[in-house]
Amino acid sequence: MRGLTQSDLAEDLVTPSMISQIESDKARPSYPVLVAIANRLGMPVEHFLDELEDQFYLSAHLHLAEYQLLRNRPADAERTLKAVSPPPPPGLDYQRYHLFLARSCRMQGRLLDATTLIEDLREQALRHQDTKLLYHVSKETGQVEYLHGNLEGALHEWRTALQLTEELEASAIWDAMEAAAEKSELYTLLHQLHRRQHDIQRAAEMAKLAAQFAAPLRSLQTIADTWLHEGTLALDVQDYGRAKTYLERASSLLKTAHCIQQSFIADTLAPDTDTGIPLWERAASAAATVLPHEYVRAEFQQIQHLLNGGEPEKALEKLSACRAFMNASADHAPDLMEWAGGYLHQLEALTARALVAAGRSDEGLRTIEQTTAALAEAGLPEAQVQVMAEWLQLSIQAGDVDKALQLTEELQNMMKVMHHRK
Repeated sequence: MRGLTQSDLAEDLVTPSMISQIESDKARPSYPVLVAIANRLGMPVEHFLDELEDQFYLSAHLHLAEYQLLRNRPADAERTLKAVSPPPPPGLDYQRYHLFLARSCRMQGRLLDATTLIEDLREQALRHQDTKLLYHVSKETGQVEYLHGNLEGALHEWRTALQLTEELEASAIWDAMEAAAEKSELYTLLHQLHRRQHDIQRAAEMAKLAAQFAAPLRSLQTIADTWLHEGTLALDVQDYGRAKTYLERASSLLKTAHCIQQSFIADTLAPDTDTGIPLWERAASAAATVLPHEYVRAEFQQIQHLLNGGEPEKALEKLSACRAFMNASADHAPDLMEWAGGYLHQLEALTARALVAAGRSDEGLRTIEQTTAALAEAGLPEAQVQVMAEWLQLSIQAGDVDKALQLTEELQNMMKVMHHRK
């Protein structure tokens, strides 16, 4: 670099830390900055442009894969990633590529493949003292351990991830909003884990903490204002790369909100397009349809709480609304209404449980029987076993001892067959 230090290259242009991030592939310079750097190095800017085009091509695929993972389409994300050559280590692109690939494997049930990819990333994180990467490794490893049934392992990883969120926020790698979102998600995962361990008190504590950290995330305006604040602070210290990132986030969020708002305004001007649905409900629906799977999972949790609290009629109302939402979302999230997706059988099992609790035992038992038959026809034995276990409990609750004994025997036989297949 012609004997130039990072400070020499950055002078009156960007911060030295920005130059360091560009060199380590953790940041992308704007074209004017790239031209200025090329001039200081005495090299033609074209020398860098070919490399940048390759980086933009890879970056586009990484963004597409991330979108597909957020939309619960892991197979599509894996195809997107494998359409490009894996980036070499180290660097942000290498981390994102392998983290997204690990996540897609985990979401498709290929836990061994996911573990292999994650452990490689863990080695990279420890070697380069990369706290942010180590956080993502711990969080993802916890997901894999949880699916393996190793709850203590998952607990250890998620607790480690929580400790790392404090370090990331304290070192300003994350802003307060990012840290709050990640903490809320981790406490939600820990709530789920403690419920599986039947530790109701700890589960309730985790749920309270998840809600506490989620509080500032409930308003799009609050999120946008926080990012605006971070961007202006970065401008004040001439950290233009960080400023650009946060200000783009803030404006993009508000532009999206404006698009939704405009649709409501336009409808209020034309009475014949009135849907009869209150605007606040339509606003909530617009947000929920972005990530419908997360919305449905949250609804199932609330329905469970209602049933555990002895409110089956309210649970049935929520189940009806949830079913309508799943049907309405089928165009862009078809797995919500497919047996293989894992959501439909949960909906039917909860419906059966609510019907029995509401005194409509015949209707509830008929629902659970039809669901079991549909899962058998679809060739989904694991889901079938889950629903049959619920059917067994409902039969006992309804006082049908003969059916309960029959289901117990069928479940034992199915479990033996599944064990031998493994």
